Amino acid sequence: MNQGSIEKNKAALDKMKQKIASLKVAEQEKLKKEEAQIQEVKALLEKLESNKRTREMNMAAYDAKVQEIEKEKSDWDSQRQVASELTKVIDQKEAEATTEKAKWSSKKNEYHTEALKWYKQAEKSDQAQARFKRLGD
Repeated sequence: MNQGSIEKNKAALDKMKQKIASLKVAEQEKLKKEEAQIQEVKALLEKLESNKRTREMNMAAYDAKVQEIEKEKSDWDSQRQVASELTKVIDQKEAEATTEKAKWSSKKNEYHTEALKWYKQAEKSDQAQARFKRLGD
């Protein structure tokens, strides 16, 4: 009986060994599937990391563009201020020129009036000379 029971135990152990071997094969297949899933997750993670870097670069480029826009707006404000100052200077020069023109016009009129006086005086002097000359003749 002992011998039969040993054989029986050996057969049970062999059966257990086969079951363990089939479990091991099943685990190996699951391991392969999980390795493939790990590779997919790694690829997805790598893609997400790449997207993250791209988005960070985009945001940095946007920030740089905003700074460029602000600088350009500031430049426009400076140009507008310079133009405003130039307009003031031009208006001032124009006012000075208008005043100066009025002075010269006034002087011209004064000279014209004075010239007319001298012309009339010269005419009177010529007439007086002509009378005296006739008297002397």
